[in-house]
Amino acid sequence: MDLVGASIRLPPKETVKPMTSRRPPYPDPSTSRHFHALFEASPDAIFLVDGDTIVDANPAAVKLVRASSKEELLANSVRDFWPASEGESHPTIEEWFHQAYDKGFIQYTTRRIRLDGRPFEVEVNLSRVDLPEGPILQGVVRDITKQKQAERSRDQLIDVLEVSPDFIHMADREGNIIYQNCGARTLHPGDAET
Repeated sequence: MDLVGASIRLPPKETVKPMTSRRPPYPDPSTSRHFHALFEASPDAIFLVDGDTIVDANPAAVKLVRASSKEELLANSVRDFWPASEGESHPTIEEWFHQAYDKGFIQYTTRRIRLDGRPFEVEVNLSRVDLPEGPILQGVVRDITKQKQAERSRDQLIDVLEVSPDFIHMADREGNIIYQNCGARTLHPGDAET
């Protein structure tokens, strides 16, 4: 059907209901059932923590730490996921938690260990949640292990390219040079900032 040049007939204005008279297409967000459904369905791992006790976790958290069940995860302390080899250059659990309680929100990347003992890298968004019973912390955790591995591989490749005496450069689709190795910069100084 060719609609070019065709006119469209709209219903009279009085038959179209204003948007304010429509019922919202979602449940009332003030209900705890609604928030629990969002918590359970989140693809990000969510941990609720009081002190170093994990008081609740969603299915994505169970999967992240490779627990066999939510109960197995909750039987562990936050410290059970903290590698012993963190060293003094990294903040302690208490320091991270103190910052989150004071500031209300912090974000950081770090290494953790799964229940099977294998390390993994995570991005953590840690927020203070003020409840009538007192404040707790909510940690939204994403596994960034693959991203960090890709970054390390890229850095290794750049290191190899940099030491090559050959002329190596990359350009974007418009022909602008976006990378030159040391060999290329030696032959054509000033062509690109790297």
